[in-house]
Amino acid sequence: EYLNNLLEKLASKDSVTVDTLTKDIHMLPDFHGNRSPLGDHTLRGMISGLDLNNGEEQLAVIYLATLQALAYGAQHIIEVLQEKGYKKFESILICGGLSKNKLFVKTLANVTSITVLIPHQSESVLLGSAMLGATAAKAFSDLKTAIHSMAGNADIVHP
Repeated sequence: EYLNNLLEKLASKDSVTVDTLTKDIHMLPDFHGNRSPLGDHTLRGMISGLDLNNGEEQLAVIYLATLQALAYGAQHIIEVLQEKGYKKFESILICGGLSKNKLFVKTLANVTSITVLIPHQSESVLLGSAMLGATAAKAFSDLKTAIHSMAGNADIVHP
């Protein structure tokens, strides 16, 4: 939250939007290889545009570049899936730690131009597993029916 607030202050001070603070810093986040969509463990990440500034403002901008890089990585996965014949995504359901970061969620929505849903369930991954199990046990005719029956509410973030 501290870095998100600092980014807002920096943007306000420079009369720009937060997302443009990284105009000179770019990141490729594959520091441990790429799992998807390339599946290449030999890839390595990088940050370009660094200078010798090591203050908290620079740290905040690198943090923002990281969030943006993760969102663009998700966009790359979505593009490859659609090239392979998957239909257009109507929404992205996000869970886990990053789902609690409002700046990341908004960045993901903006980069992908897809509405992001943040489930109210604290253990949405477990709920998804329960949906799969219930479908396998024939409690529901198909996964879509299980989802509609078992899923709860979600916060909606539009691009």
